[in-house]
Amino acid sequence: MKRITVVALTGCLLVGCDFELPSQRRAKEEAMRQEAVRQEKKETERAQAKGECVALMHHVGVQLGLVQASRAEAEKLLAELVEDRKVLSARLTELSEKSMSDKSGTRATALYAVLKDEGVNAIALKYLGNDFAVLRSEFAEKMRFVLKMENARKAALSKNRADFDRAVKEGEARAEESRRAISTGLAQIKRDIADTESRLQHLRRDSLSSSTQAKKSRERAIQEAEQRLAVLRSRYTEMLSSNAGSRLARESETDASSTRAKALLEREKADKAVQAQSNGDVTSFQLAEEYEERTIRRLDAAILEKDTLVHAQLKLAGEKMTYLQCVTNGIDQLDSAGLQRVRADINAMLAKEPLKDKAKDRR
Repeated sequence: MKRITVVALTGCLLVGCDFELPSQRRAKEEAMRQEAVRQEKKETERAQAKGECVALMHHVGVQLGLVQASRAEAEKLLAELVEDRKVLSARLTELSEKSMSDKSGTRATALYAVLKDEGVNAIALKYLGNDFAVLRSEFAEKMRFVLKMENARKAALSKNRADFDRAVKEGEARAEESRRAISTGLAQIKRDIADTESRLQHLRRDSLSSSTQAKKSRERAIQEAEQRLAVLRSRYTEMLSSNAGSRLARESETDASSTRAKALLEREKADKAVQAQSNGDVTSFQLAEEYEERTIRRLDAAILEKDTLVHAQLKLAGEKMTYLQCVTNGIDQLDSAGLQRVRADINAMLAKEPLKDKAKDRR
């Protein structure tokens, strides 16, 4: 009986029958179960990826619409900027030319007119958040004080100039008087000589027909006349030969020059005292420069900054639009992990802000 069983079992193994051991069957069933789980997981992942892809496509569409709206808003702002720049430039030019055409116009009056202009203040309110009313009042008050001090300084300097001119004029008048006196003295001597010569000739003619007594009297008169004539001629010759007139003239000129030099020193001393008293004071030009910097230039800088920002917004919006229009190409072939990476990239792109990224790059 045992022999028949062994033979039968051996025959079964040799012909390759489908007999399975329990352990083999369990392993096969487990493998089939795991494969079914894997297939189910794949299907679940595919369905999940498909849903995520649809959601991502929707997200991209929504964000593209927002970026397009942002770009349209930036274009509108840019058009407003251009118009506001034109208005501001036109008002500044008109007010400046009006001030220049006025003989009493100054940089301060031109700036005050600008700060008072309604069009300029409307633009300032738009870009700075406030108009120039307060600064205009402050500027006017300070300018009144500065002009008062400048007028006082000018009056003091004008007085110094007047004192100098008066002293110089008086010195020149004295010199002219000396010159006239010299000229008058020489002329008087010449007249005296002429008169004495004429009288001497008259006495000599009369002495020919006179009596003895009269002749003696005439001779004495002639002798006195001759003596006087000699003295006059000697004096005249002395004045000419010794250049006494020129000497006196030089002395008078020297006196005039000395007077001028002394007056000039006095004036310089007085001017220095005036300048020392006002040393450190702000001038009207400097005050106008300060408030121009705080108002018009500040407004211009704000408009320029806004213009730069809007151009940067337009550029970045264009880059985002191009990116969003291309980023969805082929994403239907990605799994969840790939879609998550794409979404992260999209969010990073959308998070970019104009100018800030450039600043980071520079650092």
